[in-house]
Amino acid sequence: MKKFISIALSILMVLSLVFAVYASGNTDKGNGKIKETAEVTPSPEVTPAVTPADTLEGLTEQLKAYHKDKALRKILHSEIKEMRKLTGDTTIPILVNGQLVESDVPPVIKNYRTLIPVRAVSNALGAKVEWNGDELVTITKAVDSTVTEAVYTTVVINLKTGDITKDGELMVLDVKPQVISNRTFVPVRFIAEAFGMKVEWNKELDGVVVDDDDEATPSPTPITTAEPTATPTATVEPTPTPTPVT
Repeated sequence: MKKFISIALSILMVLSLVFAVYASGNTDKGNGKIKETAEVTPSPEVTPAVTPADTLEGLTEQLKAYHKDKALRKILHSEIKEMRKLTGDTTIPILVNGQLVESDVPPVIKNYRTLIPVRAVSNALGAKVEWNGDELVTITKAVDSTVTEAVYTTVVINLKTGDITKDGELMVLDVKPQVISNRTFVPVRFIAEAFGMKVEWNKELDGVVVDDDDEATPSPTPITTAEPTATPTATVEPTPTPTPVT
């Protein structure tokens, strides 16, 4: 009898072990279901559509073409800043619609305002400049050419009194026009905004950026590769281990 009981207990122990091994080989807490998990494939890196050039001329050409692209413009501004440092250029750069303003006399800062020769900024803005003797400078630019007869804005600078008028209205400036190195200097912000342009001091460039007053596109066109579709792979999820209470 004792022998029979021993054999029965041995059989029960073997069956218990077999059941435990079978249960641990299944998922979802032993309910016999196998959970499918998708293999995660990392997304490809986004590469800018344009690789910055290795010369200042090349960078400025790229900037003229892509200056409305916010992300790419930021990169190009930084590259231009570093390139100018390498060449020892310490003048204040001024960009109008992505084009570097050329001047034989560099811009100056007076009372925290950037002043630039009137001819240089006018040429960059596409405006016409006329001198009436040694007293008056007249700057004229079409601000709306979509209508049958173009609409012009006219800015007149009186070098004798320092007064500036826009379309006949007297304007108040905190920094007056002045003559430096035989050039008439004017605040770049005033002149640009008078003709409907947007002006900002750009920290990436360490200079002045003048743009048409419209929104830039948010990001560059990326070069990407198609992301492969994840293929579900059956995996055996182990039985959860109870978290110890501490």
